[in-house]
Amino acid sequence: MDDKKQNTTAGEFYFDESRISSRLSLKPLIRALKKNIEQGNSGVKKLYGKVVSELESHPELLSPITDLSLLKPHTELLEELMTSIFPPTTVSHDNLHAVSLPFKFQTVYSTKVFRHLFLKSDSDEINIPDSPTGVNLNQEKLQFAYALILKKFCGHHHHQTSCSVHPYIVEHTGLTKYLELKIDARFIDVTLKDEKTVFPESLFQKYKNRIPAIEELMEELPIDDFVFDGIAIVYVNDVTEQQVISLIKNSLLNINTFSDASLYMELENHVKSLVGVKDVRIGVTPFFKVNSHYIYSELHNSNSLLFKHFHSIIEKDEISDCCKILFRESLRPVVFEKINEALLQEAEYLQYYFQEGARSLIICPLKNHQELLGILEIVSDTSGLLTYNHVAKIESAIPLFTLALEKSAESLDTQID
Repeated sequence: MDDKKQNTTAGEFYFDESRISSRLSLKPLIRALKKNIEQGNSGVKKLYGKVVSELESHPELLSPITDLSLLKPHTELLEELMTSIFPPTTVSHDNLHAVSLPFKFQTVYSTKVFRHLFLKSDSDEINIPDSPTGVNLNQEKLQFAYALILKKFCGHHHHQTSCSVHPYIVEHTGLTKYLELKIDARFIDVTLKDEKTVFPESLFQKYKNRIPAIEELMEELPIDDFVFDGIAIVYVNDVTEQQVISLIKNSLLNINTFSDASLYMELENHVKSLVGVKDVRIGVTPFFKVNSHYIYSELHNSNSLLFKHFHSIIEKDEISDCCKILFRESLRPVVFEKINEALLQEAEYLQYYFQEGARSLIICPLKNHQELLGILEIVSDTSGLLTYNHVAKIESAIPLFTLALEKSAESLDTQID
């Protein structure tokens, strides 16, 4: 095994990216634009015909570029060329787009917010975290490079884009976001470094109908023997909501009650990521009934913020009835942005949250048809921190908590039987 590849745990390895021969080349993109123009696309000709002509008047921009300083005198021309990839209508203040060298973390163009979030200070190099995410990115990069090799030399029908999702810790909040990374390799050419290199035909036939493991490919088709010329287009999208909803669903599938402390903390962290607020706590208060009587089980009520202040069954019955009246006609969450004296007078039950330190509160009804099974409580100690904007973010998770309460109710019925 090559000493430049270091095995770690099973299925993981570190790879020295310097082994990938990668050069910036605008030629594949220019070729694609010229093809569109030649096919009679008058719109493309009008928009980019002049740009293509001007680029072709600079021979140094048509050959593979190893010295990126050659681009500096042509910054404006290159930005015009980039509009063929990123139309101005798609480039807003929050877009995360970039263009990089093939399979390298070196960018040649990026949007402002991409630079702020992902590039090293005063550099055009992407800052790759020293974490499992960094290892995964390197693995994906190498696998995608081999996918292009297999497509070119073995006839594999492989997509020209790769897509993966990675966790990202937001520095100033400490919250976890999930970012979808898409790499578009349409404008990358792969060739043999030495045209005299001959691989046995049997080797390419071997990979016609199967995709081998990356370790096998590195042995049989050393990455050092290939050159990648062109540009890689990088898109990053925030998919935190979809990803967190999936994680909440997976967590709640394994739940019988809400008494599991580690699972409960996991859910709380998911909700923090979902609403985008670090300083919140969650509670789940169930309203289980058997033969028309409320049942209060410590196993099910241990994470209720509301029931912490009540010890007698009569008190709990009263507050349960109060909540059922509150959500009798409504499926919508109730938001108390600022819990103050005036609100405490209007809604007596708020005093119990207030005593727990709550100064901002969202209460979400968990209803099965018209029956209120319980409430999801989201609490902040900071007045005004939780608003109606956060309701839209949490609503997609409410049915999952409702299903979990139904499951808990069934578990309670089984225990009683």
